[in-house]
Amino acid sequence: MKNIFKYIAVGAVLLGMASCDDDEQNVTDLVQDTVERGAVLRGVSLISNSLPIGVADAQFSVLLEEQDQQGGALLESMDGYITFTDGSDAVGDSSAGIVGTEVAVKNVPASECTTGPFGLPRYTLTITLTEMLSLVNLSDDNIFGGDRFTTRLALNLTDGR
Repeated sequence: MKNIFKYIAVGAVLLGMASCDDDEQNVTDLVQDTVERGAVLRGVSLISNSLPIGVADAQFSVLLEEQDQQGGALLESMDGYITFTDGSDAVGDSSAGIVGTEVAVKNVPASECTTGPFGLPRYTLTITLTEMLSLVNLSDDNIFGGDRFTTRLALNLTDGR
């Protein structure tokens, strides 16, 4: 019986893969051709998302690329936020910390971005574990496996959006 469920699951995955559209359009072209309002912030590559406790150089780092209807010209700035979630209530005292509430990390003006290979603004966002802990009023002793930092990014455009 257990094997039947495995075969059904594998069959469903294969069926889903076979039904995908082979006519994929370049995402950059798709956004430029179809998006009339707003912008897209794409994660080009995840550099590091491992935050081992007690490792001084642990960090979250991602290469981002902004795209809008004007080829990146609408970008004014990006805002970064984190939220700490205590996933190990029984271990580590996080009662003095900012738990479950979003905290601003940094504002990155468009002038700090570089131009990527497609002519769009790129930025490598890096937030160290030490910075994260400081922002939520915690230390290495207050956290334990299962605790989680969530990042959120917001774009600010020159036209007020």
